[in-house]
Amino acid sequence: MKKLILTLAASVLCLGLFFTVKTQAAWLDIEFDSSDGSACENLYDDDIRSKEHFEGGTTITVTSEENIDSLYIEWDEEPSKWTLTSGGQSFECGTNGFLHEYVKTGGTSNSATITIPDGGATLVDIYAFSAGELPDWVQVWQPPYDRADILYFSTHSDDDVLFFGGLIPTYADSGKYRIQAAYIVDHARPSDPFGNEPYRVHELLNCIWTMGLDHYPQMGIFGDWYSESLEEAEEYQSLDEVTDFVTEVIRKFKPQVVISQDFEGEYGHGQHRLAAAAIAEAVEKTGDSSQYPDSASKYGTWDVPKTYYHLYEENEIVIDARVPLSGFGGKTALEVAKEGYLRHESQQWMDYYVSDGIDDDGYMAPYPCTHFGLYRTTVGLDTGNDIMENLVAYDVQDEQARQETSVEETGEQETTKAEKEKKKASPVLIIIIIVIVIIIVVLLILVIRVKKAQARKKALAAKRARQRRAEQYRRENPQNRTTRNNRK
Repeated sequence: MKKLILTLAASVLCLGLFFTVKTQAAWLDIEFDSSDGSACENLYDDDIRSKEHFEGGTTITVTSEENIDSLYIEWDEEPSKWTLTSGGQSFECGTNGFLHEYVKTGGTSNSATITIPDGGATLVDIYAFSAGELPDWVQVWQPPYDRADILYFSTHSDDDVLFFGGLIPTYADSGKYRIQAAYIVDHARPSDPFGNEPYRVHELLNCIWTMGLDHYPQMGIFGDWYSESLEEAEEYQSLDEVTDFVTEVIRKFKPQVVISQDFEGEYGHGQHRLAAAAIAEAVEKTGDSSQYPDSASKYGTWDVPKTYYHLYEENEIVIDARVPLSGFGGKTALEVAKEGYLRHESQQWMDYYVSDGIDDDGYMAPYPCTHFGLYRTTVGLDTGNDIMENLVAYDVQDEQARQETSVEETGEQETTKAEKEKKKASPVLIIIIIVIVIIIVVLLILVIRVKKAQARKKALAAKRARQRRAEQYRRENPQNRTTRNNRK
């Protein structure tokens, strides 16, 4: 009996493990067949610098020995709408313009065909997977937020991890806050002296995905120009142009907190200084519809509740980046940020590195990614090291609104139900009243008739009583009767 119980318990445990352990998706070996005859060798070398261009209408068929459940595609530039065909079904893709695009194929076929959109497109890499849980490096991006709790502006693709690296994983860890990344520079835009560096945009996406962000970033629109002062930076982009862009981004995402780089440009970079100056201008103007009216007309106005600057010494807060984070498997924000910076492969020759102010040898390091100051607030000063102090996360606000709506809807439903029941009851009530009135009238008639009958009966009884008395009198007084006869 004991053995039987143990066997059953073991079976139940095995079944539990079977259903709880997720099946891992296999990274499939694939072959390519292009309608233009291309060998497509650059599409499976796992190199963000190699790429291949295809003319519009070209088809690329991906084939594997196993059924293909999904594709992960890295484009060289944001794609326009394109078509995926697999298992007799067609899917419209490219609708979000994601540079790294994850697409489900349906999993019913071992082949999938990509039709290049009109105008052509350039591809970097294509990966295929079977059904199951994806590797964590596969980026399944969600669209940018409509409203962000925290909006940070990074001048270049790696500035965020270098200077905000302690903050981003810390606030991404809990999943309570909406963190939206925005960039000033577009590395894919031709510029001097650096030229076109589209691979840096791929590194950007790889980095912020590593740091826990899954909503697509707002890409920049300006070229990458090195300068050593604000004045020099303005020779390439005016302060007004950058302020216009920043104002539009703020109005678009309506952030509760804005994070900016250092007014002094950290190590003095002029473009960093220009971005910081533009953000300072913007947060004073985003609430005024007369300032940059085009974006006000498009997105409305917004007065940012709290604005923080990197290394700003007033109202300073210091993020503890050495606390283990449950969402990152116990890694600290500092460790996560360092891993994120490694995704910027092209920048590893530089002297910059992620630090919370103390390097590995125990010496003070410059530009700590944990030090910020509250530059502007409409909700009061901080009392601790929480940039969301005095604010309520948008998810919480939305949940409260849903609950209030639910209560209102319940009240309305109850009111409507009562009104319907009242309306439904009204004819019945009228009928009941009519019946009651009829009954009362009938009762009144019956009462009247009874009373009349009683009156008649009483009168008749009185008459008979008089007659009996008269008859008795005559019997008792016969002489009176004779006299009466004699009189006649």
